[in-house]
This record gives sequence, structure tokens and C-alpha cells, in this order.
Amino acid sequence: KILHEAIRVAQADGAKITDDFMDAMLKKLLSYPANKGSSMLTDRLNGKRIELGAKNGVICKIAKSYGLKTPLNGLVYLLLSQTNNTPITPPIH
Repeated sequence: KILHEAIRVAQADGAKITDDFMDAMLKKLLSYPANKGSSMLTDRLNGKRIELGAKNGVICKIAKSYGLKTPLNGLVYLLLSQTNNTPITPPIH
């Protein structure tokens, strides 16, 4: 559902997205190994702040400009912003 929100926003902003994009993206994500993490997770594990505007933040911003609602992306943005407000612990090696 969160991917669906992002696709609707991208299409509203003029992106040409094929009908099979969502299925292809989900198939790709499900094929990742269990130990694969996102760049945001890697940043956090390395003691860096998460760049909120790079993904969910920009989706929410663009959605608002088109009058679209993105409750899931908004929730993720809110939760990640709280993560940035917690102390960063140094990575354990």
C-alpha cells in the first residue's frame, strides 16, 4: 500500500509508470536476501542521521501539492523523524 501511494504521487507529477511496475518492484524486493537493508538503515547503523526528505518526505511534499493523501508515507516520515531525535550510538564492530 505504501508503494501504491508513491506510484499515485509519481503519476500525478507526470511520471510514466507501466502497469506492471508495482508487481515488478514487489518481486524485486521479495528477492532480496534477508540481510539486505536500506541505505537509511545503513546510515543509522553507522551513527548518521536519516535523510528524511530523500524518500518519504519528498513523496509527502509532492502529494500535498497535488491534494493527494499519503497516510502511510506520512507515518513512516513521522516515525523516522523520531528516530533522528534519539541518541545515535556508535556502531559496534
